[in-house]
Amino acid sequence: MSIGRTAFFEISGEPAERGLEYGQKLKNKIKDTIDFFHRYNEYQGVSLKESRDIIAKFLPYIKEYSPTLERELQGIATGAGVNYADLIMISLNEERNIFNHGNNCTVFAATGNSTKNGQVIIGQTWDNFLEWTENFSDLLLIRRSKKDPDVISYSYPGMLAAAGLNSSQLAVCWNSVPRLNIKIGVPTYLIIAEILRQRSLKDALAVVLKAKRAGCFNLVISNKDEIYNLEATAEDIEVSHYSSHFCHTNHYLTARFACQEPEAKTPKEKKRKTSSIMRQKRMANLLDENSGQISPTISQMFLQDHFNHPQSICRHPESNSNYKDRLLTRAAWIIAPASKEIWYAGGPPCQNKFKKYQL
Repeated sequence: MSIGRTAFFEISGEPAERGLEYGQKLKNKIKDTIDFFHRYNEYQGVSLKESRDIIAKFLPYIKEYSPTLERELQGIATGAGVNYADLIMISLNEERNIFNHGNNCTVFAATGNSTKNGQVIIGQTWDNFLEWTENFSDLLLIRRSKKDPDVISYSYPGMLAAAGLNSSQLAVCWNSVPRLNIKIGVPTYLIIAEILRQRSLKDALAVVLKAKRAGCFNLVISNKDEIYNLEATAEDIEVSHYSSHFCHTNHYLTARFACQEPEAKTPKEKKRKTSSIMRQKRMANLLDENSGQISPTISQMFLQDHFNHPQSICRHPESNSNYKDRLLTRAAWIIAPASKEIWYAGGPPCQNKFKKYQL
């Protein structure tokens, strides 16, 4: 299965101007994404009114956290002619209880003696439900700014950033972890967008720590030399520094978080936990085996790996599972912050070539 429905789009100007242009030019893709999520919510028993009432509670936290992001998001909603709460719904996927026990994405990072040139390489698979992939497109978005760094990010239409790189040589990748607690606060995807507005690693870490977080996540943040990993819940956070290589999947590595993970009881839950453990161990082995020679080219092979197929690093749908449970690697990318380059594959990377983009 080769799925590659990525739109490539560049905007520039002040935040409100960028948002307006984004909304106007991609209004149909944004409306498709909103329509899908409303249908998805309704399938889960949440009406349009209930969705908007819930989302409205998050809006003051977004405005307090980053007025700049809020102006850009308001511009997108205006340009696309959509309800602002509906637009924010796209950035709230990680905070919904319906996505508990997520099993999405494998992240890695390497630097120092582990890489061929001594500088950071960071990357990941983006694993997603097949149903989502078939109903709305991806977006590789370049946002040029007069004041902030330029950004290239992976997102869904209507979203600012799900991961990416900026012109100050900062990169962020991440993955889902069990939702130990969810509260009203700043959505994960907007924390990621705010990270990419920063010019230094110190400031990038600071905007994560200051956020009144709504949910749980694992972030890998780097500049051209250093790697930090942040495992977080809505109430707590663990920050770790790595000087060689590191990887993460969908279970907690921090002991105080890991002991809070719900026990896997059903066959489906046990399969998800096993997949996460095996992908993490497999990626760790690949990094160990290639330490000292890790490059963007070798990293592509990491993300194409099929050990424990179909629940491998490069994920493929299981034909015997329920349609709504089928996962695949929707996209994959590798980032070299020092050269401000990203290699992007739209679809399972075993079937779709990586293409290089540079800020």
